[in-house]
Amino acid sequence: MTVMFEQPSLISAAPIPRFRFITISNGSNANTTAIDADFEAAVANTGEPIIGITTGASQDAPQDSANSFAAKEAGVSFEWISPGAIGLLHIDKSAGVTRGDRLMANTNAVTNLSGQAGSGVTATSGQWVGALALENAAAGEIARVLVLSPFYYEEG
Repeated sequence: MTVMFEQPSLISAAPIPRFRFITISNGSNANTTAIDADFEAAVANTGEPIIGITTGASQDAPQDSANSFAAKEAGVSFEWISPGAIGLLHIDKSAGVTRGDRLMANTNAVTNLSGQAGSGVTATSGQWVGALALENAAAGEIARVLVLSPFYYEEG
């Protein structure tokens, strides 16, 4: 039996920085200007299931900043990495991560789209996990991660 896999094209509900966690937009997510379309994604915030990570492809030039955008405005298609693949993730400036850490979207995503929105932090109990750190990374660095199917993490 052959299992078919399709990674759909997604469109942005609002600007989405590179190397960030994303979620499916439900029209009321933080960081969105809801256009209410199928396959619409937004920057993931703490408490939202993570579906993937934006790639390093950018609509900005030059592409040397972690804060340049994968999608510069709402309604545009962008490249993303789905569960099961290895990708790069911006680590939140509040703390580094250790190889093997489960990662979730940061809590301050609502306040700063061009800064820490959708950045990875070590997961705490009662949160959605979207990746596993494959290497140690200091706060504010880009780290190699394994993108996971989202799961709700409970300690114990």
